[in-house]
Amino acid sequence: MATVNITINGQKVLAKAGQTVLEAALDAGIDIPRLCHHPAVKPYGACRVCLVEITGQRTLHPACTFPVSEGMEVFTETPKVVEARRFVLYLLFSERNHYCMYCQMSGDCELQALAYRYGLDYWKYPRPFTPLPVDASRTYFVMDHNRCILCRRCVRACGELVGNYTLGVRQRGANTMICADLNVPFGESTCLSCGTCLQVCPTGALMDRHSAYRGLEKDVERVKSVCAACSVGCGVELVVRQGHLLRIEGDWNAPVNKGLLCELGRFKPLFEGRNRVRTPLARRDGALKDATGDEALAAAAKGLKAGGAAVALASPRATNEALNAFVRTFGRLGARLGSLTPVPEFLAKPEGSLAALDEADLYVVVGVDLGKEFQVAGFAVRRGVTNRGARLVLLGDGKSDLARFAR
Repeated sequence: MATVNITINGQKVLAKAGQTVLEAALDAGIDIPRLCHHPAVKPYGACRVCLVEITGQRTLHPACTFPVSEGMEVFTETPKVVEARRFVLYLLFSERNHYCMYCQMSGDCELQALAYRYGLDYWKYPRPFTPLPVDASRTYFVMDHNRCILCRRCVRACGELVGNYTLGVRQRGANTMICADLNVPFGESTCLSCGTCLQVCPTGALMDRHSAYRGLEKDVERVKSVCAACSVGCGVELVVRQGHLLRIEGDWNAPVNKGLLCELGRFKPLFEGRNRVRTPLARRDGALKDATGDEALAAAAKGLKAGGAAVALASPRATNEALNAFVRTFGRLGARLGSLTPVPEFLAKPEGSLAALDEADLYVVVGVDLGKEFQVAGFAVRRGVTNRGARLVLLGDGKSDLARFAR
């Protein structure tokens, strides 16, 4: 890959051709503050917090959108740059009602962190503090417009990553607001409750109902795992405090989903209302009743044996735990046990990947509703149709959440 030589704050940096100043700086370990920028969505240049001074340029430029060039000299913390950032931050704090002491994100808020970094301790531009609406119509999280800085991360994530385009912007100037569809309550909109907007929000404008006020980032532990809601295998980060699961976030570094999660993987495990099975159960006289483990297995074995001779095959791709349970269960039935070895030709072919969906120009979905059963795969189809003009063909006799995208 072609490279260019630039200098940032006197430090020589070898950047990749086509990178922005911000990308080159981050690769070199140089921090440039930003609010509207998020690596998962395209650069936008809206907040102007990442302004930098570039030798030979008449004005300051946003680092997130300005491309690098050979011999470029960049300064990120000159008095002129710092004063511009302070001005932007003063405006942001004056546009909405930011009361940090009451916000669930206080201590983890990107806006608050920048205020501390640049020494803001008062509102330079007073305003009447007109109360703005709070939309609590969604089940899992709340939208508080008083804390919104209009960075549009949520809007871009909804469109670019999920392909749903529920979120947008209405009105202009000081009256600009984030809206859902044609300004309906979020809970009545086309929102999929995937929570992507919640995860990318830099302030407390989007508030998670389950984890709010239950611990700052310094108080929690992050455990990487794999979602078990379906067979896609999305990477997740479990946010845990003192053994309690606070929330589930998408792992931006996971190769399968690249940070995206659906409602089933992000929220459903935290809002599970069913009682846990605390003891083995066996059906007696038409009802499930408490039993010992041996009694339950014996009842299951009896029912399976009633069907006659059994043959059980297991895939060699199964986990050790699954194979152990397989042998214990079917061994008690006297079944003939075996594995699919050699692997049948149709199983031996390389498996597909979600990355391939982002390159396809035609999707044929047969007998499955990707909008409900494998939602993150469905997001890839939505992205392809809405963002790249790909075609979608649905084959099946049932309803599909993707029907409105089919051509």
